[in-house]
Amino acid sequence: KLYTWQYDMVNHQMTIPKQYPIMDYNGEHQLITQISIGYDHFIVLTTKGEIYSWGKNELGQCGTGDRINQNYPKKINFSGLSKDESIIQ
Repeated sequence: KLYTWQYDMVNHQMTIPKQYPIMDYNGEHQLITQISIGYDHFIVLTTKGEIYSWGKNELGQCGTGDRINQNYPKKINFSGLSKDESIIQ
């Protein structure tokens, strides 16, 4: 199980750790094989080879293709990669 916490900007304190389940589109839980933690964001790799991210995304660091902060894990879509591009682990 993966637990993370956030900084509450209103009350200026850390929140209570919260569990963030990673589920596929069928509602099945996925196992996490790797995690990368940035200053304000998280990226995980699942056993199915899928990548999810969440957290502060002001500079696009979550890789979601936008700059909207992600409060919950969001699957990263790589369908836009050309055949000359690849993901390096």
